[in-house]
Amino acid sequence: MSKKTLQRVKQNDTTLKGLELCDDIISFRTGERLGQFAKGDYDVLGAYVGKNTNLKQLHCGEISGGIANFCDGLRLNTSIKALVINVNNVDDIVDGGVLQKILEAYQENDNLTFLSIIHAYSPDSIRIDTVNSALQRYTNLETLNITGCGLSPERLSSMVNAISGEHNKLKHVRLPNNLIQFDGCRALKSLLEGSNCNIQFLDLSNNYIYSDGAIVIASSLLKNRSLRTLDLHGNPRGSPLGNPITLNDGVLHVFSNRVLCNISSIQQTYSSNHTLEDVDFGSTRVQQMTDGKRLISLLELNKGSNKGHVAIKKILLHHPDFDIEQFYQWDSDGERSLKALPHLISWYDRAKEAVADDEARGFAVNMNQIEIRKLSAIYQFARDMPVLVARDESTGVRGGGG
Repeated sequence: MSKKTLQRVKQNDTTLKGLELCDDIISFRTGERLGQFAKGDYDVLGAYVGKNTNLKQLHCGEISGGIANFCDGLRLNTSIKALVINVNNVDDIVDGGVLQKILEAYQENDNLTFLSIIHAYSPDSIRIDTVNSALQRYTNLETLNITGCGLSPERLSSMVNAISGEHNKLKHVRLPNNLIQFDGCRALKSLLEGSNCNIQFLDLSNNYIYSDGAIVIASSLLKNRSLRTLDLHGNPRGSPLGNPITLNDGVLHVFSNRVLCNISSIQQTYSSNHTLEDVDFGSTRVQQMTDGKRLISLLELNKGSNKGHVAIKKILLHHPDFDIEQFYQWDSDGERSLKALPHLISWYDRAKEAVADDEARGFAVNMNQIEIRKLSAIYQFARDMPVLVARDESTGVRGGGG
């Protein structure tokens, strides 16, 4: 191989950030193309990589074997954070144990924040137990990409178990072009509902997810407060272009009326999902359907950075007339108390703050309407509360006011 290239790695060249490896060539992110790897080149490269502090990404292609010493260098390296393995259905990358050795090397230093495994479609081209064992130890992962690997519901379920523990840094999960079906959606539901889940982006495009699976994913978001983007386009695989079977009135109804804004009560509206900002069904038909239009509106509302304000806006829009009695409190003597009134007034003041930035854009409820609602609430309290009397502490007898 090129001595110049080895020197760049050895000298810790600050312009060298990414490295691509395969048996026939080695190319760097600078675009330089090099000759065929000679015997022993991996050993030399491993020694240099172990001391390099500027490499950030390693992309592995077809490597037939003989990289034990190179993996020793990976164990010593602390700068490489992203690992991409493009199997491309080449069996010899596994026959020589290369994939397993590379994954195991990173189990010891736990440096990876980005892991991508691509086109390991054949069950023989990637051992799921090897991947799961690695994932359990990659607790610093922020991005996981498993694309075109024939990921079945059973394999996905075991993978979910591997990342459901201490992986609270994981924010981006991409699982496109796999075999995820209804049971796979159920496995993902347990992941999304987990108390440690911080996933913000989930790509499930081009799988075998039908409407029942999409509804399972939607229902998981009732408890999830991290996911911002969900990609379901191309589901199920083979469905007519622009007319996915996943997209129907039932699916849209669950997303819009159960998940994003349940209007059955003020408490249910408050407890709805105010985090999800984008759902991609891969069809413009969403804009033509009643629940689709509502979904688009709610997703736009959820883009507000202050989620407390988002909740307030939904309550203002869908509960114009509060049932004030639910705010009444009872004292120890079984009489109504005014203790809740200041909290209710404070809520309306916060509501003004919530819509202040939207007034110029024509939010459906304006400041004057909020003030009218507040005065109406105060009036209802005054109307419904009995005259409060004072207790004569010396006699314990209730007396009139004067």
